[in-house]
Amino acid sequence: MTTNDRDPFDGLRPAPPPAALRQRVLDAARQAALEPSAPTLWDRLFESRSLRAAWGAACAVLAAAHLALTALPSQVEPPAPALAVAPELREVIELPRQDSDVQLGFGATDTIPARSEPDEAEGRSLDEGVPS
Repeated sequence: MTTNDRDPFDGLRPAPPPAALRQRVLDAARQAALEPSAPTLWDRLFESRSLRAAWGAACAVLAAAHLALTALPSQVEPPAPALAVAPELREVIELPRQDSDVQLGFGATDTIPARSEPDEAEGRSLDEGVPS
């Protein structure tokens, strides 16, 4: 074997574990499995009869309250009727109906009806100066 045939990463490999390590770990796991474990918080809560009874009572109260609130008629007064709107304001408040023939979309500028009303600020038509 020449020096070129040798693996350059031989020195980076981890050392093998001690031979007795596996047996020691397995023995410790067997011993821990035989010992009784301390009860957890959830185990203590589940085994407590008084806490289970309190939980059941709370669920029953919540269910009864839900049924009582949904079955009883509401004691809230209906809202007052809307005030009549003056005809001058109705024109400003209400929007005109949309024309169903006009379909707006990307690049669909030819379907938009042209406005020929004069611009109040400048006194000229909005169509002036716009190339067709």
